[in-house]
Amino acid sequence: MDCGNTPVTILLSTHDGAKYLPGFLESLLQQTHENWHLLIRDDCSADRTQEIISCYRNRHPKKIKLLTETQTHQPLDAAQSFGRLLQESTGKYFMFADQDDIWHRDKIAISLKKLLFCEEKNGAQTPVHVHTDLTVVDESLKTINRSYMKYRNINPTRNLTCQ
Repeated sequence: MDCGNTPVTILLSTHDGAKYLPGFLESLLQQTHENWHLLIRDDCSADRTQEIISCYRNRHPKKIKLLTETQTHQPLDAAQSFGRLLQESTGKYFMFADQDDIWHRDKIAISLKKLLFCEEKNGAQTPVHVHTDLTVVDESLKTINRSYMKYRNINPTRNLTCQ
């Protein structure tokens, strides 16, 4: 299945993520699937998070957008923050990101390929959720375990509906 030029909206909620944010943004800029847009909502960061976002947004204005809200807004929990991002999104395909993620170069391409396959198999009206495994690392990015699912003894086929 070819993902072609299918657009993907990536949703990112940040809060005091200056330590990790450049690593995530650089990994996003290296993706093999290039038709993505990042929508960010900052949740009252007190560190350099907003400065880092502004720097990347200025360098990549067609790729990165910051959800603008008044600076007097109250902090939200993660679910509420991602809910606001969804409210402001207009795309068809979404990926959720954490500020401390570092994505493999083909994460978007592989995830989108699977999503489109499941959509084709089950029909476009059937909701599809694709999730991936991850590598567990320490603060220095030294691998602790190559599979979070194995590390936490999670059965990834428990609710599998599309293979």
